[in-house]
Amino acid sequence: MSFKGQREAAKLSVIQAADRIGVKRATIYAWENGSAFPRKEQLGTMLTVYGCDISELLSGELEEGD
Repeated sequence: MSFKGQREAAKLSVIQAADRIGVKRATIYAWENGSAFPRKEQLGTMLTVYGCDISELLSGELEEGD
């Protein structure tokens, strides 16, 4: 599932996700459209906020990049 898919599965808006992860809304959009990638320390927070594991979070990103 993609970053956007995980956010939506967690029933979070972009604003809610940004607030909980501690980034700007533009950062969430950049991650979701593939123009940027979260730093290591942000990934841990994303996993907690989105309620998923690393393989779930990154699997969609890997598939989209193929």
